This record gives sequence, C-alpha cells and structure tokens, in this order.
Amino acid sequence: MIVRRRGWLSPTPPRLPTLPEAEHNIYNGSVHEKRVFRYFAFRSKILRILSKKENLSSLDFEKVEDKVTSLVWTQDVRKKTRIGDPQYRVDYKALLDTVGIEEQEDIRQYLTKEQDIEVVLSEKNALLIGVNVDAFNKQVLQTVQEEGIHYGYSLPVNNNADKVKQTVLVEYSSPNIAKPFHAGHLRSTIIGNFVANLYESTGYNVQRINWLGDWGTQFGLLALGFQRYGNEELLKLDPLLQLFKVYVQINKDVEDEKNSQTASKSTYKHGLEIFSKLEAGDQELLRLWKIFRDLSVKEYSKMYQRLGVSFTDTHFESDYSEKVKDVLTLLREKDLVQFDQDGVGFMSVDDQGQHIKATLMKSDGSSLYLSRDVAAALDRQKRFNPDHVHYVVEAGQQLHFRQLVGVLRELGVQWATRPVENIHIKFGRIEGMSSRRGSVVFLRDILDEARDRIADSMHTRKTTKIVNELEVADRLAVSAVVVQDLKGQRLSNYNFSWDRMLNFSADSGIFIQYAHARLCSMLRSCGIQKTADVDVTCLHDDVAFQLMLIIARYPEVVQGSLTTLEPCNIVQYLLRLCHLINAAYATLPVKGEDTGVAQARLLMFDCAKQVLSNGLQLIGLKPVTEM
Repeated sequence: MIVRRRGWLSPTPPRLPTLPEAEHNIYNGSVHEKRVFRYFAFRSKILRILSKKENLSSLDFEKVEDKVTSLVWTQDVRKKTRIGDPQYRVDYKALLDTVGIEEQEDIRQYLTKEQDIEVVLSEKNALLIGVNVDAFNKQVLQTVQEEGIHYGYSLPVNNNADKVKQTVLVEYSSPNIAKPFHAGHLRSTIIGNFVANLYESTGYNVQRINWLGDWGTQFGLLALGFQRYGNEELLKLDPLLQLFKVYVQINKDVEDEKNSQTASKSTYKHGLEIFSKLEAGDQELLRLWKIFRDLSVKEYSKMYQRLGVSFTDTHFESDYSEKVKDVLTLLREKDLVQFDQDGVGFMSVDDQGQHIKATLMKSDGSSLYLSRDVAAALDRQKRFNPDHVHYVVEAGQQLHFRQLVGVLRELGVQWATRPVENIHIKFGRIEGMSSRRGSVVFLRDILDEARDRIADSMHTRKTTKIVNELEVADRLAVSAVVVQDLKGQRLSNYNFSWDRMLNFSADSGIFIQYAHARLCSMLRSCGIQKTADVDVTCLHDDVAFQLMLIIARYPEVVQGSLTTLEPCNIVQYLLRLCHLINAAYATLPVKGEDTGVAQARLLMFDCAKQVLSNGLQLIGLKPVTEM
C-alpha cells in the first residue's frame, strides 16, 4: 500500500475498503497487501447489491476496489440533519463513470427492493440512501458494544499463519543529546506517536524508532564548552539545563570569533580536534560522552512518560560510527561516489527527474550526518525488513530526505521507491510559544505552567470533586498541548495560544476530556442498569439521530486519516462528536425517565463514550474519568 496524500477538507471522501464476503470470493491477497475494515451491515449490504447487480464478484480485488469501494459512505452530520434523513450516500457520478450504470432510476428501483432500505433520494451527482432508523440504530449500538476498544479499526481477514502483517517503521521525536526537550521536539513526538498508533490500531506491525543524535562535531564543541563553562554540581541538579547553557555559550564563542577581525578563530578548530580524538577512542572523552548521553536519555524518558509516548527501539547516531565505514566502502566499490576538487565525496541522485547532490563524506574520508542516516536505514532494512518507512521531521529538512531517499534508491532499497512525500512526514512550526521563564522555551516548563493554571482553575470550580487533582491537571495539560498541536493540518504553522489551549468550553483538549469525564460521571451516577438489549424506538429524536450518525462515521474517519496521515481528521471529528454529545446530554436525560427510555439513552451515551475513548487513545491521550 502506498499512503496517498489528500487534503483533509477534500469534497470527495477517501476510498474505503470493502468488507469481503465469502460468497463473492473477491479477496485474493494477503493481509499485508490489503487493509480490510469492518463496517456496518447496511453499508456492506449496499456494496453487495452493487457488486451482484454489476456481476463484479468474478473480478479480482483490485477491480472490485476500483469500481465499488469509493462509492458508498456514511452521511456527514449537519445542523439541519433530522431523523429520517438518508444515512448513506452513493456517488452516482462514479457509478456512471466506472460501473457503467446508464439509468439512475434503474439503480433506485433495484436498491428499494431490499428489506430495510426505505428511501432513495436523488441529487445531481449522488444517490442518498435511507434505511430503517430503528434497524440502523440497533446495528450501530450492537457493533460498538461488540467491538469496544477495536471499534473503527481493521480486523484480520483470517487467522492463517501465512498471512503476515505488513511492517511499518516510524522514526519520530529524535532529539540531540545534551539539549533539553524543547518545543521544537514536540511536533515530531506527538505527530509521530499518532502515526504509529494509527498504523498499529489498524493491524500493522509497527516499529517505533527514536533516533538520538549523540555524535559529530557538535559533541566536540560541547565537550570543549564543558571544560570552559561546566559545573559538576549544577550538572547533577538539572543536567540538561546545564548542558544547554554550556552548548549555547560555546557556540556563541564560535560565532563571536567568526565575526571578529582579530580573534584567532580557534574554538571551532579545537572542537573538531576533540571530536577526532573521540572517534579515535580517547578514553576520557568517551567517559564524558557517556555521562552526557546517559543523563540525556534519563531526562528524556521522564518527558516521554509524561506525554504517554513510547518506542520499540532507541537508536543512537554513534551506533553507526563504525557501520558507516562499511557503507562508504560499498559506495566506492559500486563506483557510486564522485569526488570534487577538495576531495569531498558525493553522489548525484535522481529527484523527480532532476539530479541533486548528496554529500556523503568529508575530504579526510570521515562520515557526515547523511551517510550515518544511510547506514541506519540499511541496518534497519536487514533487521526489520519494513514495507513502509516514515520519518516524522519538520518541513525544513525536506532536502535531506530527498537526498537520503535518492541514495537508498541507488542501493536498491524497495520502500525508497515510493515518493519522498510518503516517506518524509512533514509538518510546520509552532509560532509564538513562550512561558513565564523566558524566550527559550522548554516543553517541561510549558507543561508545568499549563498544569498549574489548570489546577488553579479546577480548584476554584465549585463542581470539582477530585482526589488526585494535580495528577488530573497534568493529564489535562498534556491533552491541551497535544490537541492544540494536532487540530490543524500538519504542514500549517500555528500560533501557540494559552487562552485557546486552556479553555474548558472551547474546542480544546480540555473540552474533549471534559466531555468524556462527564459521560463517565453520568454512567456512574444515573442509577440505571446498562443493558445491551434496548428498545431502539425510544431513540426517535433528531439529536439522538445526529449522535448515532456521527458514531457510525468513526471507521471512515479513521480510514481517511490512514490515507492522509493527518491527525486533524481525528481531532476535528472528536470535537464535533463532543458538541453532539453535549447537545444530547442537555436534551435527552437518563435519570428520572421511564426504564425503556433511560436504558436506550444510556446505551447510546455509553457507545459515544467508547468512541470518544478510542479517539483520545488514538491521538495519544489517556481518557480522564473525572474532572
């Protein structure tokens, strides 16, 4: 599967996989060749009707997919949506273009012969299909109850051992050691975590890689800076902050010498010499390097735990200080490397029909960051044999990844034959991010300040009755930061706003968590026993219909996100779901109602809570149960 990019506001919904039926025998590939999603029986029924009518059952899966799977999707919920409105939409224009149906009336009559399909309305380019409301509601509630935490995601076609899952490798976060986890790492970390969660939830085997930069000339400068400005006691108290100050000061020395007409410009040269000694195995420098690395990893682990982010593997750039030599030798043997007049080694690689220069080695034959990245990619190819690889890195690094992919293509790496846009998952920058501590912003400070502000707000709210108030406040702080980051398109820069982020009633992470906690509270205190067998005729209400319809849309929203790798699809869906939950909560009470009505509404709210919980966990957040 090649992940295709498409605008998240595209008027045409993403193509959706069919639910294969045994009598059609349309599935002829392994699990890792096609993703198969469970949808409601009515959607599958409509697809089966179209397939049978057009005699598509004898065709292979690709042809069926091309002809049928993009034709049917669940209607979106609008303000004017009312009970009895059509629940499904068939792309009539696509029917004309691909299936070859000539008469709209013919397909209308064919569909209306089926039981439960009551209404077929016509638009210019679509057929709007309505099914029996009670049957639809019953199917939605039953499906969510049965699938629970798996609702909305893919399921295995069968349990045969020879059906191997497709492997996806996602590299994200990837800070450099000896630097605090600052706001610049935030987007890579939470977008990458979402991408990994999305693939994992939909049935892929996911390798989550954190690639830590702990090698190169900058470490030589850091070691020199610590000799000049370091403090052992401060290093023990706050290691990353102390190392960051050292790093800033030594780079200021380099910049001052560079701009000076009289300075000797010896600092940068001295840093190069120190790193050369480290590469040669100087024991004292290796000891210092290991201290810096271990302290950094320990501090990063605290931040990842707080964010709810995990990795299957942590790889260090230094791991490839020796392996990269073999790669450079291989490139020479294959006669792929050219040398300029200064002895610098490079490759000329193809990039969308043009050739770009990829510099791989210094004039002395030593490696560069790009060549170490190539060595890492080749090593991962041997270890994991991934079908897809994604690097979640900000958009400013796109030239590096065009070079990297170009080199890997020359070396015959299969996943690198895909477009660079499918490999490098780009994102924009955060603008205007600051805390009370100053212009240099560390994520720890942002989360601490958000937690404290939320705790103050919760403490003053008369309705707040929480035992672990600070713990909940910290979870809400993470939710606020994550949702503000993910609710816009990846490539867009966004302005950081404390007011929007910490608003309990606006479209924020706190708003989503509040809706979940409110449902949890209602389910605990309503005094009604939940049952799976309810009278769905008690849900004959416009607000209930809107809520049921958006619950039914969740699998399609997940598939749309899998197509685009846009987390905003999920976040915008969750925000809309919360608004509909609140509307239903205000107009459809459970407590004090007749038993049949109360049980039907309770089950509906329970299903809404399940979908909300699934979506929160998909974007990397732990649902809050009390606020």
